[in-house]
Amino acid sequence: MTILVVHPDLRKIGGAELVCLHVIGCLMRDPEVSITLLTFHQAEVANDVRILGYKIDSERFQLQIARLPFFVPKEGPQAMARLAWLHHSARRRSANFDIGISTYNEIHLGIPTLQYIHHPFYVGVDLLKKHRLASESVVSAKSRLRHRVYDAINRIVASADTANFQRNLTLTNSSYMAGIVSNCYGIQPVVLYPSFVTQSEKVESALDREPRVLIAGRFAPDKEIVPFLEAALTDCPLPIDVAGLSVDTDYTNRIHDISSRSLGKITVHSDIAQSEMNSLFRRNRYYVNTRQFEHFGIATLEAAVAGCLPFVHASGGSPEIVPFAELQYNSAHDVFLRIKQLEADPTYLMRLNDMVKQHVHRFDLGHFDEGLMSAFRSLSANVLRP
Repeated sequence: MTILVVHPDLRKIGGAELVCLHVIGCLMRDPEVSITLLTFHQAEVANDVRILGYKIDSERFQLQIARLPFFVPKEGPQAMARLAWLHHSARRRSANFDIGISTYNEIHLGIPTLQYIHHPFYVGVDLLKKHRLASESVVSAKSRLRHRVYDAINRIVASADTANFQRNLTLTNSSYMAGIVSNCYGIQPVVLYPSFVTQSEKVESALDREPRVLIAGRFAPDKEIVPFLEAALTDCPLPIDVAGLSVDTDYTNRIHDISSRSLGKITVHSDIAQSEMNSLFRRNRYYVNTRQFEHFGIATLEAAVAGCLPFVHASGGSPEIVPFAELQYNSAHDVFLRIKQLEADPTYLMRLNDMVKQHVHRFDLGHFDEGLMSAFRSLSANVLRP
């Protein structure tokens, strides 16, 4: 069986990229499966899949690069245009494959397709605003005529239409996002939580860590790191590590500026290797996901698995990872107050730590593989074979 997997960029690994790598690794366990990955950039995909613990047969796997037209920038803010052209390129190739899989978002390929939606990409401004899928500035910009025309052209290029998406078998990364996808497209998705990367080293308890706070994620406005750090300058009782990918230069500079004003309280770790990130997960006692209405939050899961005590905003999909009221907050002040309480009560801290450790096992790779293979068998059963 020939499979076309579509994902825009695997040079840097986040939650969506981990899903893509796990999908490739899991499906290649079947010796009858061959996979072509269509993406925009060369990446060490085979090596990354091996690092996750899979065996990959190079004769049954190939990577193809989709070429962008000269008028679409390879980097920068025009993500919708790039994705539209990627989907256009995938659809032109799709007749050569039995099954298509999008591991990034909704797609139209014209063949039996599995689409894993992290958050809906082609929805209109009204739904972006309703479901807090974009910031107010983005919603305001997209409301202007020029942006509406730009979005409409990209939807035409991508053949992005609700009726097309409804033909696919749909997975999504949280119950929260499943409700949004249902509202946006009239689809009832199957929830398949992303899996964490298995920790190979001994996981120490929260009390064995340094009394520090870790924030991890892309350095971009949607992660809402800056307002949290501004509050932390005066209110956070512990030192803070901030780690992530510098995807937005202006926002990264703002984070560094806050750090320089913190007199050593806030340390920034930009574009560090995964091994260094793992060290921070094992060093810090607390972790905070600073984003409201997070669709899932893979870094939260990785921090929890590594033994950090995670705080998440009481919105979006994050409470599905951390379903404990004591670790859900509505403001930065809530987090700082609870950290002070936990530092004064080690028994209470350890009870919460144990509860989190037990809960996160529902996100292990076995659950992901089982859900993926169930969906894949359902889809492939309808594929006509010679």
